[in-house]
Amino acid sequence: MEYQTTPTTTYCLNSDFISTLPQNIIEDILTRIPLQEALRTSVLSKKWRYTWRGMPKLVFTDRMVTVSSNHLHIQLNKYKLISAIFHVLLFHNGPTIVEFRCSVGELHMESEFAQILSYLARENTVKQLFFINDNRSYKLPVSFFSFQGLEFIHLQNCTF
Repeated sequence: MEYQTTPTTTYCLNSDFISTLPQNIIEDILTRIPLQEALRTSVLSKKWRYTWRGMPKLVFTDRMVTVSSNHLHIQLNKYKLISAIFHVLLFHNGPTIVEFRCSVGELHMESEFAQILSYLARENTVKQLFFINDNRSYKLPVSFFSFQGLEFIHLQNCTF
């Protein structure tokens, strides 16, 4: 009895298969992991350094920065979350933000949220906007009404 060998594909363990995928596929993969982890991919290689900047889905939660629940730490949490949001928005260069989600829990961010909304409205790239606030009612800034192209809105504890 004679065995035939079939050609096999040999994969090099050092190959980077993910980096060879199309940019939109890589961005889709990044949107399926927490934003903090997606940002950390920038240290993988030069090619990955700015890959996160085109992500179409941006999700920010107060749990990203939670240190403690005492008053001083709550202010620190707020500062860290605001800083993260503005950092990501400043460097985002994708053509559109399909989904922008911000869940602030107990953090009081009324003036900061107004600035974020103003920035997003000015860019006119957001399709879906979610703002979840567990605490006090926020009055929406006038800039909110200048959004163009917005297809879906979910606002919790917001007034007009």
